[in-house]
Amino acid sequence: MTTTTDNATLTYTQQRNLATLSVRPQALVGCWVDGVRGIYAGDAVQQIAQEYGWQGTPCIVADHSDDAGSAEALEAHEASSWATDEATLYLESLAPSGYHFEWCEGSFVFLSDEDEGEE
Repeated sequence: MTTTTDNATLTYTQQRNLATLSVRPQALVGCWVDGVRGIYAGDAVQQIAQEYGWQGTPCIVADHSDDAGSAEALEAHEASSWATDEATLYLESLAPSGYHFEWCEGSFVFLSDEDEGEE
């Protein structure tokens, strides 16, 4: 699992994203991936993690949707779940003090610890 990133290897966009997360996290609080995406929500989290410098290997469910139900598709879905977990942990490792990421009812959200429990 990759949890650290060498800034020298990051693209300009990845560096900008990381800077925004560390300097102005309050501007990013909210839903990052809506649960309406269903099984494809994990694909979006993997993509976001890449945009923040994740060096893991993505496994996108959408790439295997034509053979749904086959053994290959089930294996790919399981690999995608592992990749999504790794991407989630990577993003969680980037959250500045007082903020965190979490899955909530199928949505991936970035929250302030102060807002925890408010609904």
